[in-house]
Amino acid sequence: MRIVAFFLGLLFAAPASAHHDQVIRESGSHWYDPECCSDKDCKPVPPGFVEYTGSGWLVLDTGQFIPELDANGEPNPRVKNSKDNRNHICRPQADPMRPSYTPAVVCYYRPPPGL
Repeated sequence: MRIVAFFLGLLFAAPASAHHDQVIRESGSHWYDPECCSDKDCKPVPPGFVEYTGSGWLVLDTGQFIPELDANGEPNPRVKNSKDNRNHICRPQADPMRPSYTPAVVCYYRPPPGL
């Protein structure tokens, strides 16, 4: 009886796991930090969307500058290493009642240095 229950468990667990993996692939990365809005407001961006200026990064669609260092000369905690070696930004969704306003980037994930 235990063997039958074991195989039934495997039968039903596999589709659930496959579905979960598909949802993760369709919704984007699932490794964003909670302080960066988690998966809700983070997304990959194409190459060239963010440019390194020598002292930080410029988000080209808004002109927002993200400094490499914070006010104390420490690495900016809003700049994080990407786990998939692509650029990602995290910013709240735009407010439809304020179409001319683009929310500021909360976090920027970049490929680790040297890649």
